[in-house]
Amino acid sequence: MSSIVTFGCKTRPTTARRCADTRPHARSLLLYWLLTSAFVLLGASLPSVAAEKKPASRIDQMLRAISPGDWLELPNTSMTSVFPKNSETTWGAIGPEAVVRAWGGAAYDTKRNAFVFHGGGHTDYGGNEVYAFFLKELAWRRLTDPSPMKKLESGQYVTTDGTPVSAHTYDGLEYLPNVDRIFRNGGSEWYNGSNFDRSAWLFDMDRHIWERKSEGGGGYLASAYDPVRGTIYVVGSKFVDEYDPVRDKWQRRLSRLASFRVDVAAIDPINRQLVTNSFRPGVISYQINPDGSLTNRSLVVTKGATEWDKRMAALEYDPVRKVMVAWDGGRETAYLDVASWTWRRFENKSSKAAPVRKRDADYSASGAIFGRWRYVPDYDVFIGYNAPRRNVWVWKPAAVKDGDTTPPPPPPKPVVKPLLDKLKPGEVLVIPPGTYKEAGVIRASNVRIKADGVRLEGVAVDGKAALVVKGDDVTIEGLECANIRVGDGNGACVRLEGRNLTLRRVHFHDSQSGLLSWNRDSGTVVVENSRFERLGSGGSAHGIYIGRGNTHLVVRRSAFLSSTDQGHEIKSRAAKNTIEHNVIASLDGVDSRLIDLPEGGENVIRRNVLEKGPASSNQDMIGIGLEGHKSLHPLNFTLIEDNIILLERRSRNVLANYRNVPPPKIERNKVIGGDRVGGSNTWFPNRAAAGLPPYPKLPKPF
Repeated sequence: MSSIVTFGCKTRPTTARRCADTRPHARSLLLYWLLTSAFVLLGASLPSVAAEKKPASRIDQMLRAISPGDWLELPNTSMTSVFPKNSETTWGAIGPEAVVRAWGGAAYDTKRNAFVFHGGGHTDYGGNEVYAFFLKELAWRRLTDPSPMKKLESGQYVTTDGTPVSAHTYDGLEYLPNVDRIFRNGGSEWYNGSNFDRSAWLFDMDRHIWERKSEGGGGYLASAYDPVRGTIYVVGSKFVDEYDPVRDKWQRRLSRLASFRVDVAAIDPINRQLVTNSFRPGVISYQINPDGSLTNRSLVVTKGATEWDKRMAALEYDPVRKVMVAWDGGRETAYLDVASWTWRRFENKSSKAAPVRKRDADYSASGAIFGRWRYVPDYDVFIGYNAPRRNVWVWKPAAVKDGDTTPPPPPPKPVVKPLLDKLKPGEVLVIPPGTYKEAGVIRASNVRIKADGVRLEGVAVDGKAALVVKGDDVTIEGLECANIRVGDGNGACVRLEGRNLTLRRVHFHDSQSGLLSWNRDSGTVVVENSRFERLGSGGSAHGIYIGRGNTHLVVRRSAFLSSTDQGHEIKSRAAKNTIEHNVIASLDGVDSRLIDLPEGGENVIRRNVLEKGPASSNQDMIGIGLEGHKSLHPLNFTLIEDNIILLERRSRNVLANYRNVPPPKIERNKVIGGDRVGGSNTWFPNRAAAGLPPYPKLPKPF
């Protein structure tokens, strides 16, 4: 009967805390046992936190009846049904949904047919519970409770019950069938985002307890289990390690590699290839030798449907068809035949229903799916999950021969790059309207680029940006730019390497960075009448990033909205910053600070609408001098005046956090939410009291 009592979750023996909404009080346990016994004898159903258990035969029939190439949405399988309450965990910016949404991975336990999830981390969520979706029951269970934590002097957070702290788990979770454990390693840990703990952690699915093993791997990683050797390969940005769970032994296989961000990894056990995504067209491959050693990293140029080099957000080996299967979260899938390095695309048009990939608050902030796409051998299907408020999906693989190997259409004859290459000093260039998958370098000085109706997307030059500006005194007008991503996470719409740049009426969105400059004197940088949306990457790329130097940044009459992946809307190390008449708002973005001025300077923030959204990962709206221990400008003064300020983050809000510099002058602002602000400022507890429309509507700028 105990398995029924703890159906929703099972508490670790190291804690006396009960599992939220699933366990009776201890003093009622005997009565509950008697009642549940009577219920079972009478054939009645029992309440539980998981979905009602379906007859196994009906579920088996449903899963085995899927036609090749078809998707099946499993009904009533939202993960939210087993989340803890706010009062029972450390909520963070997102809450338990971050187990999926914030760079979270998963593993598939083939012995129990359980899809196992564990994540959270950084500032998104502090709970470290383990979840499992049991496919044969169509039921979610929370297997452990959130652990209490404490902060060490180093800044590291650790649990008090000896379990791993919450972290972004990336592609770092795997099921190890030879020891019957779930493996975890590395990740971005709760609150500080660092990876202090490089232990191999093994989770016992029967006893619901973690075991700490020896250290290795770590950081931002992808992993893959090798069924031939019974080991797991952990691929970091600069290394590859191998872990043997039977001997609890790590071995470094490759080191000192060129750094790039690895999202997914899979092993072809027949061709003995470890495959990951690449920072260039193609994929990365490592040959696995009989002794477990690896050849050096190789860039493989693929054939066929090569757009999947970049589209794959998850990659898993199919042992029946002997191909790797990629998914990007939507209807389409693709096979990679490692023997020929050929991609085959499957549009799956015959399927009446299919998952929809779209960028909204319910999908992964990173865009990657990591390990949340796994092969299920008992049913010869793939299982995928990418949205915690929605249902689980399964896909029946199609025949390899049915895949389309037609290469994507060749890029059209370049238009933008030749025009930029021919540009001479003092000229005005009008680019013909259109959408261009091109990138280029502006070398000429004193030029004006008129780009109304022009969209640059998906291509970066020199691994930097859609446009790299090397000339001085350049003006760019009317340009739209989107989907710029590069291996180091700093792909920008515009990269400034010259002096004196004006951006006017531009729209930069859905890229790692909008405008990026290097550490030097960049003169005067002006952004006006423009819109920057959904920009950010890994906390190190932002809407605007101005490097260290004797630069004056002027931002006026523009909108900066919904930065992602802990990016700031504006980060500037310039000596002088003037930010006036803008709308700068988190809205639903998982951003960091709206404005970060880490080295101080002379700053004016005036007559803006500033909104700190509910999912923001940082308590600070504005940061000043917070990296002053590294470098600080000789003149430091900050005026924050006549702004409308909305502090709407779910947890603590700080209007301005400063260090190493004089206190900012905060005057005549209209402040809504957060702590009461005195002086010449006017404070209101909420939007209604201030006469403002409800969230997410924003007041009109001044």
